[in-house]
This record gives sequence, structure tokens and C-alpha cells, in this order.
Amino acid sequence: MSKPVPERPVFDAHLHIIDPRFPLIENDGCLPPTFTVEQYRERTNGRRPGAWAHPDGSRFAEAPPPNGPASALRHG
Repeated sequence: MSKPVPERPVFDAHLHIIDPRFPLIENDGCLPPTFTVEQYRERTNGRRPGAWAHPDGSRFAEAPPPNGPASALRHG
């Protein structure tokens, strides 16, 4: 059983936004399923993290633009 999300700011240390608008390249047979910003917000009951890590996407078919999936968490 999962624990409730704390009422204080959280740091999301491991998060993958897989948005189909930004195609990925299969890597050794692995292609992760879609997981959108909307799904993330639903999963976290709409709470926004106080901070998160934002590594560069190395598996994009093209370089992700500055307004790619992660920017929706910052600005959406």
C-alpha cells in the first residue's frame, strides 16, 4: 500500500516523461511506454515537486527543444 504524499515540497529524484510528440529511438530492444506530464500530475495528485533533476534526453530521434516535455512541468 502506498503512503500519502507529504504536505511539504518534495524533490522528485527519478522521473521519466515519455511524450509521444518527441519520438525516442529504440535502444537494444528497449522502448519505454508513454508517460506524459498529465499522467505524472494525475499520479502525484496534481502536486508539483519543489525541485527535480532534469537530465538531457539522449534517446530522442532529434534534440529535444527547450519547450519539450520537461518544460511543461516548469511552466504548465
